[in-house]
Amino acid sequence: MQNGCIHMEDLTNRGKNLSFFDDINLNQVKNVIKHLAHMHKNILVTDSITWKGKYILDPDSMDGFFDMLASTIDTFIEKCKHQDVVKPLIEKIRKVITNSDFHRFIFDETTKNLALQTVIVHGDIHLGNIMWSIDEKGNIQDDIAAFVDWQIIHESSPMSDLGRFLAMGTSGKIRRQAEVFAVDYYLECLTEEFDGDASKIPYTAEQLKMSYNYVFSF
Repeated sequence: MQNGCIHMEDLTNRGKNLSFFDDINLNQVKNVIKHLAHMHKNILVTDSITWKGKYILDPDSMDGFFDMLASTIDTFIEKCKHQDVVKPLIEKIRKVITNSDFHRFIFDETTKNLALQTVIVHGDIHLGNIMWSIDEKGNIQDDIAAFVDWQIIHESSPMSDLGRFLAMGTSGKIRRQAEVFAVDYYLECLTEEFDGDASKIPYTAEQLKMSYNYVFSF
């Protein structure tokens, strides 16, 4: 067995995390979108032979994850203080939560059906995996210091991270406000990354909006 090491950088002097129960503002949402567009541009201009087909989610591992998730549903309902409200909502989506074929379709077939050029995505963008910049007093700002926890990067739709971020990282109010502009703003940022040359953008707004609707359901 060979000895190894994990090289880590202390980011606590540059940024802070928010918790699942914290809310963010629309400027913070826009900054996340800017960074996603920057990351995707770098992937799109990289020779695809270096990444295409090399970071595919393993369907079997995903099945195992959803089996584990399904086993927690009843426990979650039991621990809820307002079961009369929560249980009907959970039962309404239980079949979707536990349907591995549906999730395989979202992860794989939707990009094919939409003829969507894939990119490498983070895969788990939520508030716990975003470090926000801080000022000299340690107060959280709107800028991004870092995205962390890249262990499940994979090839997917450019809307994959955006859908997960808005679903898991924003309140319903902020999400609904953001959804009015999010896709168009992403395209605007991506165009800026290509120095304003819209002909280099391999997506249409219609493609991305449809893809967002698919991945949001995950």
